Amino acid sequence: MKSLLKVTIVATTLALLAAACGDDSDVATSETTTTAPAESTTTAGDIGEPGPTTTEPPILTASWKGVTEDTVTIAISILDFDALIDMGLQEFGWGDQRQMWEFYIEDLNARGGVAGRQVEAVLDFYNPAFAIEAEEACLRMTEDNDVFAVLGAFVGPAQSATPCLTDQEDLVTIGGVMTFDLLEGAKGVWVSSGSAARRNIPIFFDLLDQTGRIDERSIAIVSGQEDAFTTENAILPILAEHGSSVVVDTVNTISTDDVLAEDAFWQTTAEKIKTEGAEILIINGDTTGAIRGIRDNDLDVEVWVVQSTQLTNLGSTVDKADADGALALGSASPGEAWEEPLMVECVGRFREAFPDVEILGPLEVGELDDKPYIQLQSTCRQLVTMELVFNAAGPELTPASVQAAYEGLGDVQIPGFFFSSWGPGKPDANDGFRLSEWDSTASEAGALVPITEMLDSTP
Repeated sequence: MKSLLKVTIVATTLALLAAACGDDSDVATSETTTTAPAESTTTAGDIGEPGPTTTEPPILTASWKGVTEDTVTIAISILDFDALIDMGLQEFGWGDQRQMWEFYIEDLNARGGVAGRQVEAVLDFYNPAFAIEAEEACLRMTEDNDVFAVLGAFVGPAQSATPCLTDQEDLVTIGGVMTFDLLEGAKGVWVSSGSAARRNIPIFFDLLDQTGRIDERSIAIVSGQEDAFTTENAILPILAEHGSSVVVDTVNTISTDDVLAEDAFWQTTAEKIKTEGAEILIINGDTTGAIRGIRDNDLDVEVWVVQSTQLTNLGSTVDKADADGALALGSASPGEAWEEPLMVECVGRFREAFPDVEILGPLEVGELDDKPYIQLQSTCRQLVTMELVFNAAGPELTPASVQAAYEGLGDVQIPGFFFSSWGPGKPDANDGFRLSEWDSTASEAGALVPITEMLDSTP
């Protein structure tokens, strides 16, 4: 199997590494139980399994870049935790990521591969601190290699480099964070097991409405520089429909690395929020800095966090208890996702192959211990997404056939999720949501706990 050298180590922060945690979305998790989806949905094993037939097998051709008669070549972007740990910026990783990816690719090939072809993979590790790191990885993956698809895209501060992948019309991108602007600007085919912001935000505010929290309230909004588009095009119109008064609407342009400058920004912003009498503060961006600003400036407001995984990835400059009571959109809890039958089966194959590798679940692992379960969940979901969609695309594997495939699949089953579907104009699969509240005592690391039942938002 081919591989690439790791990128050069530079100064970084992990404060925004939210979307990499398993579901490739902006939706975090919370604790409750729910029911499994209907048995009529599609799983990876349902697609591509030969049935009784008297027809000749399809003739496979070199149908696209990275696709031959026998193989399909993909690239996989992987977070470089070694660099972060060496720099003292992270105390744990996600286990042996190379081992996991190589095992699951070999396992997939042993089961027949995808679309009648064996999968060849190029692995590329990137430091997620800055977009330049991801852009260099993008060029290595797509220009130095003839690849049909890239799995993983980019997350954290590096997610702004995602257009390097999604702007390529001859490339399929699987996974990544589908923000409003990135998805709107994508020229190539982009599909994910997670959920896109353009669905998350209306669902979040609908749940707030259902619980009587939104109408005719006095609201302040603080957005990150890359999130201002979402605020303007999604959040403000929703608030206007509910007659809410937005008394403060500002953008935090300061890097999360510059704590002193960010604290100065929040000192000024907090004073304005107090003066304008806002009851609610909506955070659409860096949540660690915002929680620190609320604490240090004695702001007495109800807090709504748009990017809920920011709460589950709070930085070390705040105590997790400082965020208690913040509301966010949740999905399946860590425990639920880990015990979901398809996830158990997928992880079980790795456990059987590597019995000496200790794999602790999210409710067992210590806060500072390695967390291989996160990478296992992400790998299972991304490869199931690829397997489902590529098999449905059929022997003539092209970006156009991949798009037609996911748009025609409807309800599917993806490891760790309870409601999932793709369809026309819906490249993001996860459909299970609930309104949740941050509770620092819910586990060793804190957790989002449910305050509503799970909502099946399948169109």
